[in-house]
Amino acid sequence: MIVIDLFALPGEGTAGKVNIGAFRTYAEGYKAENEMIDYRAIPLNKTQDFGVHYKKYYSLEVSFFKSSLDKRLLEDLWNRYWVSTLSTSTLLKNADYITGQINHVVNKLEQAKRHLGRTSFRPLLALDRKQDDILAKAAKDSTETAIEVINSFMSQLIKQSLFD
Repeated sequence: MIVIDLFALPGEGTAGKVNIGAFRTYAEGYKAENEMIDYRAIPLNKTQDFGVHYKKYYSLEVSFFKSSLDKRLLEDLWNRYWVSTLSTSTLLKNADYITGQINHVVNKLEQAKRHLGRTSFRPLLALDRKQDDILAKAAKDSTETAIEVINSFMSQLIKQSLFD
């Protein structure tokens, strides 16, 4: 299966760029050893869309090349739109995306809270692995979102210092 994601996942630091991925299904009966090794910030609504099947895929390495025609086309596009690129704010342009990522982290934290509520009769030191995984994923997602916002903010500051 090949996926082209116009709204790349936050961990990849590619908001606003096209993300191309290729995926394959695990063999029947195969169980992944450690989900956290290849963890990517998959929005909860997407995992819910795929239901029980979302853990049956793994990503493949994708490579591509740029031909001389591709290079000329990209240079032409840059020459046409460089002013727009420099004058737009990625913070404003990606506001909906960033809000969605923050909501994604909130959903994971609420999921962890619900899970903790079900296991509240156990001592806090005996939290099960699922709880730890949920919190670790939420922490990773929030860190990646914060880094993305900081990068956008720094980009805006650099543009302002150069052009104002």
